[in-house]
Amino acid sequence: MRQLLVLVCAIAVTLAGLADAQSVVVPNASATVGATGGNNSLTRQFARTFQFIIKSTQLTGIPVGAVITGVSFRAGITTSNPATWPAADIAWKNYDIYLAEAAAPLPAFSTTFATNMKNPVQVHSGPLTIPKGSFVRKYTSGTTPNPFCTYYFDFQKPYVYKGGDLVLFHDHDGNTSSTMLFLEYVSSNATTHGMTLAAFGTYKATTATSTNYSFVIHRFHFGYGPAGCMGKNGTLNLIVSNNLVKPFPPPGTVHFAVTNGVPSAPGAIFVSPLKLMTPVPLPGGCNLLVVPAFIGIIPIALDAKGRFGMSLTFPVAAIGVEAQAYAADPSVKAGFVVTNGISFVVKP
Repeated sequence: MRQLLVLVCAIAVTLAGLADAQSVVVPNASATVGATGGNNSLTRQFARTFQFIIKSTQLTGIPVGAVITGVSFRAGITTSNPATWPAADIAWKNYDIYLAEAAAPLPAFSTTFATNMKNPVQVHSGPLTIPKGSFVRKYTSGTTPNPFCTYYFDFQKPYVYKGGDLVLFHDHDGNTSSTMLFLEYVSSNATTHGMTLAAFGTYKATTATSTNYSFVIHRFHFGYGPAGCMGKNGTLNLIVSNNLVKPFPPPGTVHFAVTNGVPSAPGAIFVSPLKLMTPVPLPGGCNLLVVPAFIGIIPIALDAKGRFGMSLTFPVAAIGVEAQAYAADPSVKAGFVVTNGISFVVKP
């Protein structure tokens, strides 16, 4: 562990800057401005079905062909939320998430959820567990937003963004606890950012009972590919983000996360100055995406849930950075799995 910390510090000095990471906040206007109140449906102990139809104008920061690898949220600015949540790991037996092209651009939509989705991809299915302390509530008043959570809803399969309006569909049967968190939201608006359709009390509901519900503020995380190869728990994903909270620009914190690996598996994050123009095929259908003139190699060990997280604080400079991660996985022939690539710019 001591050697890992020394290596991390050395890499931080080498990169020296604030990462403008691969993520997009929707609505864009909410990236650094918080809203009071909150919606608890996505973390509720009762079944909920939610469909967000998002305008393409809010997604211009995601290149067509990029792979969306996760989504995160932030605690609402309200005294109803605890300082940290959850107090212990909290689980759902069934939590389904789909991404899809919108069948028709807003403001057109149907009250039938399936009708609004074209070429849907299920990015998460089955049990879902949000780890203890994933959300932090620093503020209960004002417009300074709380930090985005460090949990990314464990996408088991990346979604290739094809452009146009996007549909995000959540459907769960209620958590196994009596606790919940109010996520920050704004009002639905088909002209500016998007609409929320909802149904309450039924898992796998097919029809919305509300078509103008509160619009939870999302942060979409994306990278480039070909996406990582499939392992025992789906696709190993690499996500990088910084908390968009004041003061901004730097100094700021960049959070690396690896998800969907085999519990306790060893691995590494490769940090490179360049990405490969043409991916290099690796065993097992994986692809090397970064030039192997690495700035640094960060050894990692996944936790008991097959995840890894690490935060680095950067001062000021300017450099382009590429990264890709791998982890051991004895369930596949190659013995390892590889993530998507990520790009970010360390900005002055």
